[in-house]
Amino acid sequence: MSADVVTTYLFPNVADKKFTVGKPVTVLINFINNGQEVLNITRVAAFLHSPFDLNYYIQNFSGSEVRGGMVGPKSQMSLDYQFIPDGSLEPLEFWMSGVVDYQADGSDKVYQSTFLNETVVLVNHGSAQELTMYTFSLIFLFSVYH
Repeated sequence: MSADVVTTYLFPNVADKKFTVGKPVTVLINFINNGQEVLNITRVAAFLHSPFDLNYYIQNFSGSEVRGGMVGPKSQMSLDYQFIPDGSLEPLEFWMSGVVDYQADGSDKVYQSTFLNETVVLVNHGSAQELTMYTFSLIFLFSVYH
């Protein structure tokens, strides 16, 4: 990990980090390069772990290669990454981690920064926990105009 890199994330379509099993989830990642070198983002990946043993991987989401991921000095880049929690997983709490791999321009050394490292909850399709603000807005608008 480079001390010059800061990462943040946002799940734009998910409330309270509750993911529906079997449905795609998108995470937006903001990669900030506070350093003086050009950095080349090469890959984004995420993993579900047992909440009791973080070394025990429940699901390894496919890593996504990043093309054109050059981030200049004192610059930032937004990335989107999509994953699907396996439909056979139980609706439980899991630990999730997400990483961004990158290199200094012209270097062979690969750095990795963690953008996500915390608890998430899987829910079944159609559960009350799946409703988002978008869904509530649609219901409200429909009831007002009908």
